[in-house]
Amino acid sequence: DFPLLGRPVALIGIAEKGYGTLRITAPAKGGHSSAPPPQTGVETLAQAVLAITSQPFPLRFAGPPALVWAIWTRPELIRSWFGSSHGFRAHAIAVDLRPGGNWSLRNVKGDVTEHVSGTYHEVLPHQRLVYSYHFEGTEFFSVISADLTPEGDGTRLHFLQTGFPDAQARIEHARELLAGCPSFHQPKEIG
Repeated sequence: DFPLLGRPVALIGIAEKGYGTLRITAPAKGGHSSAPPPQTGVETLAQAVLAITSQPFPLRFAGPPALVWAIWTRPELIRSWFGSSHGFRAHAIAVDLRPGGNWSLRNVKGDVTEHVSGTYHEVLPHQRLVYSYHFEGTEFFSVISADLTPEGDGTRLHFLQTGFPDAQARIEHARELLAGCPSFHQPKEIG
């Protein structure tokens, strides 16, 4: 419920998803390392960061989990959105959709070719997908988790990707990954 109105409110998004910058302060008592307090300021900050990153922004889709799953896992549907927000087109998409199975593709834009690949870690059809993500020829490795939950006639997606060197790199990559598919960059509120 929206506190000022006392009832649910839907926001209409007309632009790309933004981001927020948080400044977290953890005042703590000083001391000596030989007798640290029960919880240090560093531990408090670490817990705060984990609490924030473990609650990704949920996206909502007007389609059922089976459709969202298909968009994420079927090569002919991956081709339609992966990398398209930056003018790339996915080719040679291979998907071995099982724990321990690999996936790969070539992302092409003119003379530029990127090779992207990974391994599936968790595969629960229409519910949860966890896989590694690597741009070949770089030191970039990450893990993506996508959790799908039925919500009314639609689906709620919790998306989390780790492994970025900084917040800006994570934002740019999420924008590229999610913006290509109209269902991802223009989620519809369900309800």
